[in-house]
Amino acid sequence: MCASFAWAAYSDIKERRVADIVWVPAVLGIIEYIAQFRYWYLILPIAILPFLVAGYKLKKLEGADIIATEMIAFNPYPAFWYLLLSMILVVIASHLLYLYITRTPRDTVISFAEYLQTHRWMPKNGDEREVLRNTVQKLKNRDEIEVTYCFPIVAYLGIGFLLYAAVMAFL
Repeated sequence: MCASFAWAAYSDIKERRVADIVWVPAVLGIIEYIAQFRYWYLILPIAILPFLVAGYKLKKLEGADIIATEMIAFNPYPAFWYLLLSMILVVIASHLLYLYITRTPRDTVISFAEYLQTHRWMPKNGDEREVLRNTVQKLKNRDEIEVTYCFPIVAYLGIGFLLYAAVMAFL
């Protein structure tokens, strides 16, 4: 799972998108764990699935966010949930503090060339999924576009899980 989360966090920070192939090592580990007749391991992932689907339907979560959250739910140390959630919250708080200190605006107008070079911005208008699919074709003839900051949620979960795994290795 650590390999998948490291790869996913790097990909989310770099490009703000995570390929499906990233999750293969984690899925193989989960299958191996469940094959040892630990069916209780499935309770939390199945319980949170309806909430994740609702978030997807309301367009608040993307596919990679849902997969990463499901992978987090397959925690191999269920007695230490508070530690895992604390690590994720530390990562989120430190990134938000960094954004506050550097005065990164939530919404802004940037040049189209800057938009193509950095992946941390998402076009603000319209359905985000459709805009991302057709951005280059629709916006190529414009000099500036209105954007909003795209938070790397998978990176938050991934780095938090890696910190958690490092702490658990020493306990």
